Amino acid sequence: GLSIEFILELFASGGTKEEILKTYPQLTAEAIEEAIRYAAQSVKNEILLDVKVTA
Repeated sequence: GLSIEFILELFASGGTKEEILKTYPQLTAEAIEEAIRYAAQSVKNEILLDVKVTA
């Protein structure tokens, strides 16, 4: 199978769900959606700081 990280990288590089499903027919739309849900859940409690660096 394909890792969640790999599926997310496909999206990050501009792939659409339809393109990914066509290129990787072993995947299902549900598997892609589950990968996205897993990633969202894993960063749910992350604290993001907007830091500006001045030279």
